[in-house]
Amino acid sequence: MKIMGILTFWSVHTLSILLGEKSFANVHGFKLQPWQSCSLKKQCETIQPKEWSTEETVFLDHAIQNLKNNGLSDFINQIQENGIVSLQRSHFWFSFGLNPFAPVYKEDRGIHAIASPDGVGTIIFTDAFFNDGINFDPIPNVETAELTLLHELAHVYDHQGKFSKSPEFYEMVGFKNFTGELYAPEYTAANKGELAMFNLGRNMLNTQNRKWEALKLEREFGMSKGLPRFYSTSNPAEAFADVVAFIYFDPNVKSYLSPEMIEYIDKNVLKGSRAK
Repeated sequence: MKIMGILTFWSVHTLSILLGEKSFANVHGFKLQPWQSCSLKKQCETIQPKEWSTEETVFLDHAIQNLKNNGLSDFINQIQENGIVSLQRSHFWFSFGLNPFAPVYKEDRGIHAIASPDGVGTIIFTDAFFNDGINFDPIPNVETAELTLLHELAHVYDHQGKFSKSPEFYEMVGFKNFTGELYAPEYTAANKGELAMFNLGRNMLNTQNRKWEALKLEREFGMSKGLPRFYSTSNPAEAFADVVAFIYFDPNVKSYLSPEMIEYIDKNVLKGSRAK
C-alpha cells in the first residue's frame, strides 16, 4: 500500500501493531463504516462495500489531524455540527453513463462526496484513494490525498451552506446562466477550438501513461481560465470545492484566482487558514 510522504511505512506498521486489527468506530468524530447507500442490485455488486483496515484508519486519522492542526478545526467542527457525516469504504465508485437504467460500471475514482437534501453528508473512499495517496499535484507539489480530502469536505460544507448555488459565486468564477443551464467560460463557441486542442493533448499524454504531464496540462488550462484546474470548470459545485482546496494548499493561488474569490472563501470557509 502506498501512503503519504508524511507517514512512513514503519510508523504506520508500528501503530497497526499497537492498535491491533480492531476497526475504529470513528475518526475525529466522523463515523467509519462500509459503503451502505446502494439501492440497486447491480450497483451493489459493482461497488463491493469494504471494511476499513487499521492501516487505512491510521492514514485517514493522520490526514484529518493535519488539517485540524493547520487552522481547519472550526471548519471541520462546523461540518459535523450541521449534519451527520459518514466516511464509508468501497472498492470502486460507479457511473450509469448516459442511460440511468443501464448496468453500472466501475470507475477508478479515489473519493466521492454525496449528501441528502437535509445536508447530511457521506464521503466514499475507494481503493484508489489509498493506492494513489503518494501522488503529488504538479503545481503546488502537495499530496493529492489531503488535497482531495479537503475538496470532498468542502462539498459537504457546500451542501450545507449552498454557497455554489448562489449567483454571486458562479458569476465570480466565470459561470454564466443561459436558459437555466450553467456554462463555464471555455465551453462557449469562441473557445471550442482551444478546448478541442486541450482534450487532444491530454488524451495523448494519458494514452502514453504520462499522467504527471497530463495533470500539469489540466492545471495550466484551468489556471488560464482563472480556476485551479480543468476539473474546476465542470460546474459551480466542483469549482467551489476546488477553490477551497487550492486556496488552502497552493501558495501560488494569487497568480490565477481573483482577489475577490480568495476574500470570499476566506470569509465564508477558511478564515485565512493555509497549509504549512
